[in-house]
Amino acid sequence: MDEICVFVVDDDENSLLIISEMLYSLNIACVAIQDSTQVEEALRTMNVPRAIFLDLEMPKINGYEILDTLRAYTGPDVPIIACTVHTNEINTARKLGFNGFIAKPLSSDRFPDQLDRVLNGIGVWEAY
Repeated sequence: MDEICVFVVDDDENSLLIISEMLYSLNIACVAIQDSTQVEEALRTMNVPRAIFLDLEMPKINGYEILDTLRAYTGPDVPIIACTVHTNEINTARKLGFNGFIAKPLSSDRFPDQLDRVLNGIGVWEAY
């Protein structure tokens, strides 16, 4: 079986570190991007990820603005999960085509189950 790789885009270095460590602890590889303007370049040089965790509020290009770019590269089958502290954005994320929503801070207790559901095509909509 091919190695599972997840793409993470977040401008906050601490958030990137936390989610990367949680993924690695589950034997999941990840490509972490801190500068949203580098997303297209990263996508051109990597295999299609199994899932994408995307912060919504970032400078330069926010998560909503980059959603179509991600879809163009990955197609409709790769789940894109909004990952943000702005829990009031859950309905907007759903309307705009995200496949899920996980509120920050991420819970190390809940994350393995959340990731398992994401990788199995089950929507995760958790704003707590």
